[in-house]
Amino acid sequence: MKKIRYTLFAIGVGLATLSASQTAQAQAFPAQDVHFIVGFAAGSGPDTIARFVSEKMRPLLGKNIIVENKVGAGGNIATEYVARARPDGYTLYITGGSALAASGYLFKNPPVNVATAFDTVASLTVAPVFLVVGPDSPAKTFPELTALLKRKGDKASYGVAFPSARVAGALYNKEAGLSAVEVQYRTSRDWVNDLVSGAVDYALIDSTSGVGLV
Repeated sequence: MKKIRYTLFAIGVGLATLSASQTAQAQAFPAQDVHFIVGFAAGSGPDTIARFVSEKMRPLLGKNIIVENKVGAGGNIATEYVARARPDGYTLYITGGSALAASGYLFKNPPVNVATAFDTVASLTVAPVFLVVGPDSPAKTFPELTALLKRKGDKASYGVAFPSARVAGALYNKEAGLSAVEVQYRTSRDWVNDLVSGAVDYALIDSTSGVGLV
């Protein structure tokens, strides 16, 4: 199970932007407000990180930093929006590197080739992904959860809300020989009631949203 554990816990979050090297302006940067684009809902892990960083950067830049949430299609709406924006350094994309990579495998025709459309500016944080169960779950360890999911077969289910969690869940199924059903939610907090009630057996959540619940 070492491969699964590595997949679940070694997922980083980065800051990506279009390269501005070919469109550098003569005036001092920044000359206008900067936009942070987030592909997930307000209150999500990436959104929380974006707003925290924007507050720290605002007094340094002397300009407003506007956080915009463009939600949908597993982050692809935001990805395409940033890819089509002017490459002038004023539109920055805050997202998980693993989320960008996962898009190419989760969608038949991704709208953007992320390998060529973006340049990485900085790594903001390394954010582990939590695998969590409800407080009343009979599974208290990872091996116990695997055994439980095997007994339940295709009646087992798990909650996900972002692309890298989908990949991690699929790898868990494959490596452990499970047939648990993936249930997608809009945000990492939307499945909380289902997890507590037992409607889903476990969930994969970003640490920014999950640490408070844990």
